[in-house]
Amino acid sequence: MKKIKIFVLKTILTISLIIGVLSELHASHIAGGYINFECTGNPNEYTIRLTLYRDCSGVAAPTSPSDYAETFLGLPLNPPELIWSNDCGLPAPSNGTCGGGIFGGGSSCFSLTQVGSGNEVSQLCDSQIQNSSCNGGNLPGYEEYIYEATAVLPPCDSWTLTYRLCCRNPATNVNNAANADFVVSSSVNTNLPNCN
Repeated sequence: MKKIKIFVLKTILTISLIIGVLSELHASHIAGGYINFECTGNPNEYTIRLTLYRDCSGVAAPTSPSDYAETFLGLPLNPPELIWSNDCGLPAPSNGTCGGGIFGGGSSCFSLTQVGSGNEVSQLCDSQIQNSSCNGGNLPGYEEYIYEATAVLPPCDSWTLTYRLCCRNPATNVNNAANADFVVSSSVNTNLPNCN
């Protein structure tokens, strides 16, 4: 009986450790951002750009936001960061396969690719930039990160892309900000002539 209890305890601890290690780490780092759609000139094709502003005193910026939600034994490890919606009943666009890894498989998903590296955009005087948290100092520092992808969006009057990430940076103008999700969304009407 004691061996069974030890086995069950080891199994629970192992699963907890796996879930803890494989879950994406999110901490207070995103201070702001926006999403925009830009027509490419090709029918129904858009460049989607997510711009995020990272608080340099937090963890690293995301590398490749996607609409893929990884699961383990049917339980979500982390929710998707990108969420597509529309009122026309159309499926979300896809530009690749996400997932796989030790869980095998992989599924169709949409992800954004980081363009370049983060650029410091701290609101400090030039003489104080070296003292920002982006450079190891103690003054507030921020970096801008840009992520892009191209998507074909069939005609619909209500395509919406939402980016959601836990947790935002601790802000003085948002109550309990460090425990709140950062959410930004943008919509586009693709029923209109392209590039209108």
